Amino acid sequence: DDPFGDYTYDALQAQITKRTSAGLTVLASYSWSKNITNADSEYPTEAAWEGNDTSGALNTYNLKVEKALSQSDIPQRVVLAWTYDLPFGKGRQFANQGGAVNVLAGGWKIAAVQKYQSGTPLSVSSPGWTSGIFAGGEGATGSSSRPNIVPGVNPNGVSSNSKFVYGTSLRFNPAAFTPAPNFTFGDAPRAFGNIRELFNTSEDFNVAKAIPMFTERVQTVFRVEFFDVFNRHRFTGFDTSIACAPATQNCASSGEGEGTGLAYGPRNIQGSLRVTF
Repeated sequence: DDPFGDYTYDALQAQITKRTSAGLTVLASYSWSKNITNADSEYPTEAAWEGNDTSGALNTYNLKVEKALSQSDIPQRVVLAWTYDLPFGKGRQFANQGGAVNVLAGGWKIAAVQKYQSGTPLSVSSPGWTSGIFAGGEGATGSSSRPNIVPGVNPNGVSSNSKFVYGTSLRFNPAAFTPAPNFTFGDAPRAFGNIRELFNTSEDFNVAKAIPMFTERVQTVFRVEFFDVFNRHRFTGFDTSIACAPATQNCASSGEGEGTGLAYGPRNIQGSLRVTF
């Protein structure tokens, strides 16, 4: 095995391009992929020990058992990029006049970049060990293992027919885990394919107006940009640390899997005026 980790990436990719026609240009792409690896760190045989990083390899003697989905795995991704020159002003379909009419109605353009993609897999850790193979402080041998999975219990804290509620819902189900016995590696995978960051939507629009000037050597464009135009909020920062007590074989339910922040949002609007000469 490569001590720096191995990756396997397979994908089906499709792209559609519509070149300028009636003022519209579109570029659409779709990918359906799977990314598998035995490590998600620069040097997996040290990451899990020196930095309590569950993305690294815990069992450095057998990297094959570390093989799982990469934490950068994105199964489905759609990207739309388009621009549209509005059909108004001199030489266009509507308001085909010069002078003041063209100054007001002509030169308008709308553009957008829209991204929709699956969330990346989450991993779970069981920190705070005081004895066994992962005992010690963060600067010593590390103190973060992976727990064992309870057979028959769904580790997903949000069922398929329910909605994640910020501050209430848990991304993980703590009852689905038990601490691994001392001197053993937990059987939880490095990353869960069915427990991921929330679905990612990103929609940025802009409206631009080319302002006619007294000479063609001077070009002026006024632009207004809308980031996260629909004001969507995607929660992130999930607490993926399962507080297991080896003595009682219980895992706590307070705080595990909660979202603590926003990946993006709220809506931002900015305007600019550019003069080129």
